[in-house]
Amino acid sequence: EPSTGATSDLAGATKLAAELIGAHGMGDSLISLAAVEHSRLGGTNLAGLVLADCRARDEVDRLLDDARTRVEGRLTEHQHLVEALRDALLSRDELVGDAITAVLATATAPREIDLRDLPGTVVG
Repeated sequence: EPSTGATSDLAGATKLAAELIGAHGMGDSLISLAAVEHSRLGGTNLAGLVLADCRARDEVDRLLDDARTRVEGRLTEHQHLVEALRDALLSRDELVGDAITAVLATATAPREIDLRDLPGTVVG
């Protein structure tokens, strides 16, 4: 079924990244934009202040891009688990609690194929 789950996840990640950069000093600058949030300079929320600042916005974008790269790497590394969950969801429509654990426990990683084991293959 279509949903907006990814949209709200991305909005949440953007807000969190903006807070990390704008309030907690996790970017290149130690200026906290949270300091102006409730002053006469602030007319918006923290995420709005951070995203309105070009430098901070670039840092938020970089933070989110780095997170995406790490997630893509983990999904690739554990593709067999993702596929096992996908297949189980397609056959059952819903997975909760112990059912998820059971699917993950029985998922097997693809084994490495040694080309020398294949008939007619010359490795040289």
